[in-house]
Amino acid sequence: TATTEIYTLSLHDALPIWILILSPYFPWPLYGGNLIRIFGILKELSSRGHEIVLLAGNPGPAPDPDNPVARLCRQVVYYRPPSSARKSHALVSGMRTVLSPYPYTNSKFGSNEIRRAIKAILAKQEFDLILANFAFLADSVPPKVARGTPVVFDEHESEGLLWRQYLRQGSIPMRAFGLLNLLKMAWFQKRLMKRIAAILCASS
Repeated sequence: TATTEIYTLSLHDALPIWILILSPYFPWPLYGGNLIRIFGILKELSSRGHEIVLLAGNPGPAPDPDNPVARLCRQVVYYRPPSSARKSHALVSGMRTVLSPYPYTNSKFGSNEIRRAIKAILAKQEFDLILANFAFLADSVPPKVARGTPVVFDEHESEGLLWRQYLRQGSIPMRAFGLLNLLKMAWFQKRLMKRIAAILCASS
């Protein structure tokens, strides 16, 4: 559970600290497991007095400011996800992956706008901890910042298991695509782990 993970990080005994939380979407309303997880961690950290700034992806108008998430955070900042993140652009995302050194999720959801948004926030406020949901957001934290500020990577799901499934059961093109992503992930994960202070993961 989220509470157990926070205890593992020993944040229940810590003095109030500033935490930057990176999320690919605004965690309200709670219509999926990922959103419930992010909201639960936000709620736990806020209840312990920590100051939270949330950077969340939002493709449309800003949510109603009178919502539970806004009350948990000192500030909420939005970035616009790239067009490749849309479900209707699956082919574009696939082509970006083939042409990119990064695996599928990073090619689909990552963008320079995210990196600019993170840098803008960091230019205004120093943080004691950065909590990044999903690998592409953890990788978006500037390496120089990661060397001075602990980055915790919250891994919601195992992308590698998906590609191994495609490798075993998919069509020939999907097997090739799965193998390509597994090879890229091996390089990417080794690169990413050099910047990460801790990893959170869900278990059944």
